Formats: sequence, C-alpha cells, structure tokens
Amino acid sequence: MAAKVTIWCPSLALVISMLFLTGGCHTPPPSYDVSRPPDRGVLFEYPWFNDQPTGIAVSSENRIFVSFPRWGRDPLYSVAEVLPEGSLRPYPDLSWNSWDKPGGKQPAAQFVCVQSVFVDNDDNLWILDPASPSFKGVVKGAAKLVKVNLAEDRVEQVIVFDEQIALPKSYLLVPSSCDV
Repeated sequence: MAAKVTIWCPSLALVISMLFLTGGCHTPPPSYDVSRPPDRGVLFEYPWFNDQPTGIAVSSENRIFVSFPRWGRDPLYSVAEVLPEGSLRPYPDLSWNSWDKPGGKQPAAQFVCVQSVFVDNDDNLWILDPASPSFKGVVKGAAKLVKVNLAEDRVEQVIVFDEQIALPKSYLLVPSSCDV
C-alpha cells in the first residue's frame, strides 16, 4: 500500500507577498520632504561607442562621463568625458588612461579595469576601479576609488584597496539601487 504524500504548493501571489514582507532590496517611495533633482533637459541617444560602456554619470553642469572596462580587449579609454559634439576625451587626462600604453603599469595612478563612475552632490566624479582585467584577478595595488574635482578636472583623492578589501580573485561592484 502506497503512502499518501501531501505537497503544499503556495500560490504565486502568496510567494510574492512573502518576498515583499521579508524585505530585501527595494526602492523606497518618493518623499515629499526631499526636493526633486533639477531638470537637466531632454534625453538624447548617443549612437555608438567602439568599446563596451559600464557606467555613465552626468554632472550638475550636464557634463557626461562614461567608463569602459577591460573585459576582453583594451578600450581606447577607461574613463572619458563625452564632449558636446559626441567625441570622447580621456578623463581626467591621458596619463590616467594609459595602463596598456608604453610607460604604463602604475597601479595606483592609472585605471586598470574601471567598473563605474558616479557624480556626487558636490560635483565630484568618483571612479571605481576593481582592477581585474577580464575577471582574471586583481592587479596588486591597483584596486581603487578615485575622486576627481570636476571644477578643476584634477584628481583629489585616491583610495587604494589592499588585498584584505579587494581579494585577489574578487571584482568590486557598486550596489544597484539598494538605498546607496
């Protein structure tokens, strides 16, 4: 005689409700006591990048910055400013974007494999460089967070992550929209 087995199969609505009740990553509702960001004009479509962008940031003066990782091939620039006519300017300068060029390989003073860019409320550009080209391991002394003063187009601070923060086989990421 076979034993009778009862399997509980919750409805999809119950599962979704349980996910919402247990928390997790969410975007909080807009608050009426927080001012809206300024309107920055119309959206536009940039037609083409020869390299794969992973980050984009826009300053309060509508300057646009993009980052390109070193995930399979070397990008023209790791970080660039998109100029009004659509061309790219290495940012903050060519030296920071010369890891793969002759005279390169200065881990704390050059971009190795940039993941993302972010403009803060004080108009500083923050650049996260996990320094793991093609996800093959962190280049020693190269994982860093770089702060660039946009008013002066000058690097103000470099925070180098040691091997206890950026483990040799890790890849640093900026969290998505989880209350950052």
